[in-house]
Amino acid sequence: KKMAHTAAEKIILLACIDTVRIIFDDKSANKLRTIPLSDSMISRRICTIAKHLEAMLVAHLQTGIDFAIQLDESTGITSCPVLLVYVRYMWQDGFTEDLLCCLNSNSHITGLD
Repeated sequence: KKMAHTAAEKIILLACIDTVRIIFDDKSANKLRTIPLSDSMISRRICTIAKHLEAMLVAHLQTGIDFAIQLDESTGITSCPVLLVYVRYMWQDGFTEDLLCCLNSNSHITGLD
């Protein structure tokens, strides 16, 4: 089961507050309570990070000469096929492999297909 973005307020922030209280003091720990962690703010941040990573990957691929693509098809518990597309390319002094995309299919497959 996926957790809501509010887990940051309920779990992560409380753990951070306890840690800061133990290491520093109550005053420092209370400053953490002013951090905005609303559902929409965290969701926006996740989207921003994803777009930034996608732009970086596209820039890396555009500056390179060669790249290779690997396709991996699998099914999960729901028997819905998932296509994972990996890309491998030269970056700086070595090869780098990144997940290019993950495509879900609405159709169901069985072992007989």
